[in-house]
Amino acid sequence: MEEPLSLYLFLANLSSLSSFFPAIISLIYFRRLKDEPYTHGLAILFFSLAVGEFIGSFIFGIILKKYNMPWFHISTLLEFSLFGWAYYQKLKYLKKILPVVLLVLGISIVINSLFFVNPLLEMGTYGRAVNSIFLITMALLYFYQLFSQREVIALEKQTMFWISAGILVYYGGSVLITSFYDLLLKQKQNLTAWNVHSVLNMLGNILFGLAMLCPPKSTQS
Repeated sequence: MEEPLSLYLFLANLSSLSSFFPAIISLIYFRRLKDEPYTHGLAILFFSLAVGEFIGSFIFGIILKKYNMPWFHISTLLEFSLFGWAYYQKLKYLKKILPVVLLVLGISIVINSLFFVNPLLEMGTYGRAVNSIFLITMALLYFYQLFSQREVIALEKQTMFWISAGILVYYGGSVLITSFYDLLLKQKQNLTAWNVHSVLNMLGNILFGLAMLCPPKSTQS
């Protein structure tokens, strides 16, 4: 049992540290994120998630030996809002309906976190599930729009290409794990799911970091 546990702890810590990769890249290149307004929101998101990961994993997890459950609710709302804002800017044919969808789903996540299924001191599985399904849908719609246009573009220079790839890798792969968090938490001896989650989180953060490395529109040829 010691070997699986040590692997779990190693991957969990590495996963937490990986959140700093897109955050650091965002801070380094923050000034050049001016051609696309949504990139500032993404930079703020990645920095906030890195700070929250530090507080949740290192301060609460290692020092206080507690789970920072309220942060799960806050991070879900941040991801939903700022990723949603980015897709609002890029998905032209959803400009009219997307604000309504964001408002309705956002309110439902907040109300649920405060009053119903998953209060603030419990893991927000409902909010995570809604957020994951929403973002997966947005990523798929973005790829549909991207590959439907006739114009030839350099995919490796498109910020939202890497963001959408990261969303599909992380949220697409971990939606069931985060949705059934409470059940998995009770089965601590089964660490495989959490190892997979850690690997997916690392891959997602690498892709998000690559997204923030994309050159500004004004410098693209």
